[in-house]
Amino acid sequence: MKKIFFAGNPFGFGGPRQVNRNLLKHFDDRVAFLHHSHKILYFIEMMFKITVAKVVVFSGYSRYDKIPLLYAGILGKKIIYIMHGCAELECKLNKEVNPIALEMSKRMLDKSNLILCVSQLHMKRMSEFYKNYADKMDFLTNGINWEECNKIVCSNSEKYKNTIVLIGGGRITKRNRQVCQAVEELNDEGNDLHVYVYGGIERNSNEVNLIKQYKCVEYRQSIPHSDFIKDLQKMHIFVQNSEFESFSLGVVEALCCGCDILISQYVGAKEYIKGLDNNDIIFNPQDVDEIKNKLRLLLYNSNNMRLMNSIDKEQSSTAYAAEKLINIGTKLLITK
Repeated sequence: MKKIFFAGNPFGFGGPRQVNRNLLKHFDDRVAFLHHSHKILYFIEMMFKITVAKVVVFSGYSRYDKIPLLYAGILGKKIIYIMHGCAELECKLNKEVNPIALEMSKRMLDKSNLILCVSQLHMKRMSEFYKNYADKMDFLTNGINWEECNKIVCSNSEKYKNTIVLIGGGRITKRNRQVCQAVEELNDEGNDLHVYVYGGIERNSNEVNLIKQYKCVEYRQSIPHSDFIKDLQKMHIFVQNSEFESFSLGVVEALCCGCDILISQYVGAKEYIKGLDNNDIIFNPQDVDEIKNKLRLLLYNSNNMRLMNSIDKEQSSTAYAAEKLINIGTKLLITK
């Protein structure tokens, strides 16, 4: 039987599930993973594979992981938790209430033998936030599915100039409202910029309403990922102004779609983009003037090719991340 069981859910939508799907494509016969999406079969398969494995890897979590996590602990399995975000910090910053996420996050942190954050930046921040867990934290930076990214075909002639894309809707940590304010002020100077804000399940309707008040904004509800990629191919600039962003696959996807990017210093994906300079980075996501000045520069100084060419595609690949995870799990097998 395979000694490592990857228990991350690869079915459905959401960032962690997309990461899980990408990883399992590169697992070899050393790793077992889930094949059934039907709830009952999913649970039976999960419990069986936990029983026969030595190391169990949870990637993200849901309410359905409560019993499998408890079961793995009772059996004395070595548990790895791939930590994609931070429910406690995000709920606090976003002024949200999510008791299930808080409970499951706490359980994962408590029961895990090893916590792998999805970027080195994320690990440093989590080690400071959770000092009592810091000694069992490491990082496994999310891999990028370059096979899919390389299929994206973009043409500058088809792009709508002066268009800006924001994701994350009205989540306060995304600091999208500050970007909209900066664009509004640029338009007051005589520009004609248009902002497309993509949202999902909105728990902070007040922030969404404030964003919608800007004349430059078109607010779009969550759409299928494939449709979003098509939209990105037509857009000019992608801005990720988050004050907390463990990774952000969207930044890399935007580059692959030919967009210029402007990102905050808190975006974990910047570890892969070696060519970033100070004009590509927002150091204070709440400083409207900084955002405005850097957007003004970006309008006339494309950074897409420079940044794309600075990424090491081998060491940033999902294959590389999958092999690193297998090596980590194998090493954990022999530790006491």
